Amino acid sequence: MIAQRSQKWAFGKSVVFVSLAGAALPLAYILMLVFFTLQEVFASQMAIWQALFLLALPLLITFPIVFAASIIFGLPLTFLLKSINRESLSHYCLIGASIGFVITIVGLWLLEVEDGYWIVMLGGVAGGVTGYTWWTSARKQFNYPSDSSSIPMWEEK
Repeated sequence: MIAQRSQKWAFGKSVVFVSLAGAALPLAYILMLVFFTLQEVFASQMAIWQALFLLALPLLITFPIVFAASIIFGLPLTFLLKSINRESLSHYCLIGASIGFVITIVGLWLLEVEDGYWIVMLGGVAGGVTGYTWWTSARKQFNYPSDSSSIPMWEEK
């Protein structure tokens, strides 16, 4: 029961951190827009709600995408890597970044976006952050396998 609870916590933590990572750049841009129009925002109560909605919009978009991708790709990947005894920080980060990159390209293609393919970098970063946070969150008790390939790169062998 405790293991399941800590796994759920690690999963939730990964989804939240990655949603923040994926939304960081658009959120920073919107925050600058709101900051530079602060006088207009405070002039009207409706403008305050619009500004708050604009600030929440990147998270409202990234959270469901990250949550679905974590369930559809992340959990099966964990079971696969665990079953073939290949879990490592580098595997999770590289595969996560690749999946994030591909999901973003497919999303832009489906939406028929002609410009803005720079956004795929955000998808790749978000996927890599997913792998990193999943690896570190799920292994907080430092129960690493004995082989050195599974030890995080910041620890000495």
